[in-house]
Amino acid sequence: MATVQGTGRFGLSIRKEPGLSAERIGTVPDGFQAAVVGGPVGKDGADWYQLQTADLSGWASGAYLSITNGRPSPTPAAAASAPPASGAASGGPLTGLLASLGRDANYDVNGSGIFVESRLKPALDHLSASNTATTLLRKAAPAYLRLTVAHFPATSEGGEFSTLGHSIKIADSILPESVDVQSTVISHELQHAADILIDHAAPDTSQDCVNLELRAYRTQETVWLELTKPSPPKTKMEDELDRLSRVVNSPNFAAELAKLYASECSAYAGSTR
Repeated sequence: MATVQGTGRFGLSIRKEPGLSAERIGTVPDGFQAAVVGGPVGKDGADWYQLQTADLSGWASGAYLSITNGRPSPTPAAAASAPPASGAASGGPLTGLLASLGRDANYDVNGSGIFVESRLKPALDHLSASNTATTLLRKAAPAYLRLTVAHFPATSEGGEFSTLGHSIKIADSILPESVDVQSTVISHELQHAADILIDHAAPDTSQDCVNLELRAYRTQETVWLELTKPSPPKTKMEDELDRLSRVVNSPNFAAELAKLYASECSAYAGSTR
């Protein structure tokens, strides 16, 4: 039995064959468990193991697997409602998840797979005013995402995407901001969700991790400019988004972003995913 560990919020790639050049077929979070049915196969500096569940079969780097004898542990409560590892829509447990969230007064089912806390629904609906965000929303929806409000100790943190539960959390400090700001922050996390859950682009290196952040910031700023009209910023957050829009495509911004995310992305340094 293999348990995924140490992958961070972007998770671990599952591939069709052993090796970094093999096609990615899924992404799974820390705590994910599967039966080991093949391997180890040495390739690209790591031992690779073939994993098998009812929904997914593929190869993963042993660098992020804890392998033991026995059966899977009971599913943690936080992961009990997690959608399929591949991020693709399916039946089974998802039917119950859809029904329960649809009945919950705190959630609305938006489109074909976005479960959104009521406080965020106006901002999610407002994404339709941006062509970039509309395209992104349609792409990410089949992954069955869950948008909720959370409190982050760091006031600079606007949101967070995690493969665990296909979760997007938006900081409660963003709620007093305009719907334009809220929608823009959501678009940043939606880009992560589309990259990881739909395109299975979990990073193989620390630079890949930085590139994912850069891509999300560029999407965020495109959406911001599509949603807003030229006007003086009314809040500190609006001023920050305005300033970011002027520098996000510059080489200096990419270099500074690499420094900012050096600690978070260090988990991928010299590793095989």
